[in-house]
Amino acid sequence: MKKLMIASLILGASLVQAAEVTVLEENVRRLETYYPRVHTQFHMDQTTGEGFAKVAVIEDRPYMDWRYDRGGRRVPEHTTRSVVVFQETVKIDGLMLMDDKVIYHGEDGDVDCGTMGVSRIFRRPTIYLSGNCKLSGSMSRNQLTVKLKTK
Repeated sequence: MKKLMIASLILGASLVQAAEVTVLEENVRRLETYYPRVHTQFHMDQTTGEGFAKVAVIEDRPYMDWRYDRGGRRVPEHTTRSVVVFQETVKIDGLMLMDDKVIYHGEDGDVDCGTMGVSRIFRRPTIYLSGNCKLSGSMSRNQLTVKLKTK
């Protein structure tokens, strides 16, 4: 009985496959000397029920600022400044808001991505993700790729 249960769990785990959908592929003009960060997040429009991905590419560039030392002299200070190189909101086909559930309708079936609720402190609309859906962004040279991964 115990072996049958373990075998059924292994079979069930092998049937679960992760799907990956490319949401955005874009050429981003940026300076080659700085390392970019790709920031992605989900956004749900509550009036239409459509799902979006907010994407931003951010570079930390060197910046020289001026400060005053204890003697009152003005001295340069080398810091970095974050610069947004690319920013866009892209519609994700198949990501919908049904009542308070965030559902992705993919080729492998429906995936429950999370729920839409209200944050406790600021009382703002917030998406509470379940871990079944994930946005990931990467940069290769000047090519930005954003993918939606589902379990």
